Amino acid sequence: MIKEIKEYIKNTLQAEMNEKLPLNLRIAVEIPGSVSNYVLTHPIGAYLILYEGSEFVKRELVNYIAQDRNMKIQVYIICRHRNEMTPEEYIDFAINSLTGAEISVNKNDNKIYCLKDEFIGEENGVWTYVATFIVPEEFFESKIN
Repeated sequence: MIKEIKEYIKNTLQAEMNEKLPLNLRIAVEIPGSVSNYVLTHPIGAYLILYEGSEFVKRELVNYIAQDRNMKIQVYIICRHRNEMTPEEYIDFAINSLTGAEISVNKNDNKIYCLKDEFIGEENGVWTYVATFIVPEEFFESKIN
């Protein structure tokens, strides 16, 4: 499930950029193995999608585990400061692009929303921000024999 959600976030961001930004302002969208070892090769920047963890709430069922799951997906924005579009505008773009996207779950709250965003730092003209999104999901016990 985690892999599919990260791919969904990646594809949604990519599609929004393709639709709303001119080619010269688009940045890479990647699912890296690590943020700490990431090297920015794109001339402008990149969105990096990572799984932070989940919170679970148990439903009241007898003899079966069913839980509401709120997955936390982080979108890092690693970006060179340029005049056409600032790093802050890229974080706003990610928040606007992902907030309200619907997930196919049997819950009333089936839309992605941003929990928080924050400035991580700047080094040699490369700025880093991170936005944390909540993705509503469901978890059901499965027996492994």
